[in-house]
Amino acid sequence: MEKEIQLTRGPTAQGDAKRLNCPLCDSSVYSYCSDKLLHDACCCLSDSDADDLPPQCNYADCSFLHANTCREHRLITACCCNQRL
Repeated sequence: MEKEIQLTRGPTAQGDAKRLNCPLCDSSVYSYCSDKLLHDACCCLSDSDADDLPPQCNYADCSFLHANTCREHRLITACCCNQRL
């Protein structure tokens, strides 16, 4: 069984992360920031954004998400996967 992604409330980061009132990102979140993120992005983007999707999205099984919801996908993407080190 896959480990659930953990987010906890904490201080915000700069820029978009601050605007989103980002939670602290648990280390379990960072494994989401590659293939799982791409899969969920393919499934969570609206049809109007279809032109922006990579060809791999044609093969995505959108009967499930790795994140709990598309909202959580967007939060993790903005707050945890786009952080500058």
